[in-house]
Amino acid sequence: CSTFILYMASLLVAAQDLLVKCRSIFRSHGILILVSGVASVLALKALKFLQRTKVDLHAVFGGPNHFLPILGFIPKSMDHFARALEIYADTYGDVYHIKITGMNVIVLSKPELVRQVLDERPKTFIRPFNKHKIIPLSGMFTTEGDAWKRNRRFGAPAFNEKNSAAMVPDMLKVSLKLVRQLKSLSQNGRIVWRPTEWLPLCTLDVLCVTTLGNDYNFLNPDGLRLGSRSGKVQRAIVDTLSGSGYAVQLSSFPWMTRDRFPWNLNPMIRKMHTGVKRLNRICDEIIGSRRAEQQAAAGGGRVERRDLLDKLLHLDPEDLRGNLVTFLIAGSDTTAMTISWCLYYLSLNPHIQAKARAEVDALGHDPKTIADLNQLPYVECCILETLRLQSPSVFLLHECVDDTLLDGKPVPAGTVVAVLQHQVMVSKSQGGTTYQPERWLTNDGVSIDQSLNMAIKEATMIMVLILRFFDDIRLNHSPSCVRVLALKVLLKLVQRAKVDLHALFGGPNRVSLIAFALHSILTWNLDYRAKLFCDLASGLSQFLPILGFVPKSLDHLCHALEIYADTYERILSWCQHGSQLSA
Repeated sequence: CSTFILYMASLLVAAQDLLVKCRSIFRSHGILILVSGVASVLALKALKFLQRTKVDLHAVFGGPNHFLPILGFIPKSMDHFARALEIYADTYGDVYHIKITGMNVIVLSKPELVRQVLDERPKTFIRPFNKHKIIPLSGMFTTEGDAWKRNRRFGAPAFNEKNSAAMVPDMLKVSLKLVRQLKSLSQNGRIVWRPTEWLPLCTLDVLCVTTLGNDYNFLNPDGLRLGSRSGKVQRAIVDTLSGSGYAVQLSSFPWMTRDRFPWNLNPMIRKMHTGVKRLNRICDEIIGSRRAEQQAAAGGGRVERRDLLDKLLHLDPEDLRGNLVTFLIAGSDTTAMTISWCLYYLSLNPHIQAKARAEVDALGHDPKTIADLNQLPYVECCILETLRLQSPSVFLLHECVDDTLLDGKPVPAGTVVAVLQHQVMVSKSQGGTTYQPERWLTNDGVSIDQSLNMAIKEATMIMVLILRFFDDIRLNHSPSCVRVLALKVLLKLVQRAKVDLHALFGGPNRVSLIAFALHSILTWNLDYRAKLFCDLASGLSQFLPILGFVPKSLDHLCHALEIYADTYERILSWCQHGSQLSA
């Protein structure tokens, strides 16, 4: 026994001596050891990279390559990014490769390949936008892989047909408040209003009622004094939306979106985290109150509520809170945007508007049940056709997590695949750019089942009531007014000895673009290209006197001219003007 003790003591002394020697070595050669360790790790990673089968994606798929070395194309914003990808798709085809800020990206606008990518999620492709938890939420829209499957499995039953039908009365109640609000704006028998001002408040009210079971009365058509609670909820949602939209643009640099110094000095990053924290606190209070109500009524025949919260109480607390918050921030703006675009298309197509109104009038009363909404298939088709032409999501990014094939060509793991959703929907094979709601009808009605999609029902309900209570929906400034004004300008110009071509035909210059950008900002335009115009304004402010625009290359000139063509067509359209109703 004594021998064993002596042996252990000697081992302990040897270990102490070794520790002292290691400390001495680290003190004298610490930097060298650290550099050697880092170099070894990098060498190992380089060896693994060289052992991979390298695929030259540009040689395989083709595409633009006149960009910066290594980095490739550097977009100014997400809107600039989306528009550029669509322009390149027109140039290089429905499958091409482009390098963006150092990433290899395969861009798809071929329906069959888009379907393949969506069908292979999340096994082969994942959505990478929140892979690094840029948006600090846990829910169906912000998770991927096993977490997404879990949320999907437990949360999907809340959206079944029975639950959606139970929420129709609440949708009707809030939508009628919008009607009252619009009627209060009547002057001399007509109503001039901006859908982008009132529709987001209406859809937010609907979401809060159907999701949380609380009516915060954001519309407030009666001018009641609202409590501080409503203002806090609205501010939290607005901050989260604007902040997260900015943060997503920094997805290549996720550390810049963290809520820690110095990144939280950025006002947009601070706004996102502050908004999320406020929404989390609000949802925690509502969840706690609902659970207490559920426990107090255990065994007492508690009446089940109609909202989503009641259907999702079985979820894990973090998942429940994350899903409620993501429903609030993801649903309000997208639905409002869809209804705004639908009003725009109905204004441009009076015969379609008349047909939809005739269907509503044939019902003869407000749609109080899901059965009533099912009797209005044409109005729902107008919503679906609007979504086809003006999808809230212009493109979707996916990351390939396993080697696969696209269009019969190899795509290695780690490649980003961009799906141009808008480009696919407006392709000739999908109906082109013509607004034709009838394409969604069959002999039995709508060809797809949308009973699980609450947003479709919500948008249909609001459109039905607008058509029911208001006639003659039209743009406040019709295209004919623009043509008459242009003709007057033309007559004045041709009388001059020298024709000012810019005044005659219009186009980009420093003053016009900056003025239009400021107009878009001040009017909160919902058109997804509005921010692109702001980018153009800042970029074109460097137009040179006399020389004007100086392109960097022939490709730069071609792409710039296409973007300007799109810009100045839009300026004469919906972007500047609201909608007009006659009561």
